[in-house]
Amino acid sequence: MERYTQAETPYDVFPKGITMRGYTAEGLLETMIVADYAKNLVKEKEEIWEAYGNVVINNYLKGEKMETDTLYWNRLTQRIFTHTLVKLTTPDMFMQGYGMESDDMARNAVIEKPFDSYAIVSRDSTEISYIDTANFIGPRLRNF
Repeated sequence: MERYTQAETPYDVFPKGITMRGYTAEGLLETMIVADYAKNLVKEKEEIWEAYGNVVINNYLKGEKMETDTLYWNRLTQRIFTHTLVKLTTPDMFMQGYGMESDDMARNAVIEKPFDSYAIVSRDSTEISYIDTANFIGPRLRNF
């Protein structure tokens, strides 16, 4: 982390990238955001985080993954957003478009200008739809 306090608006820079994790009230890892570069700007009545380069947002509880190049997080309003290309992959569909807004845990992402999206209509009845790999401990063993 590099801190620039002499600038007109002081800011912090993370030139080697950043990983942010969000947990549920029960302590389960719900959301993880990874980026190649990040910047934190603190102004009066505003705190904005900026993430750039290969930004990946995983919501492990929903099984959703978003990919974009630029992401903004307003810590005070607890919203994440971007105006660039976004790819959203869920267990049931793939969606892409320009612009996205969501709560900071990526629970309710809305793509503003979608295009070329598709849904999975039929599934194999034996398929396991999704396993939370971040919080998975393993099968429960039977006591003998």
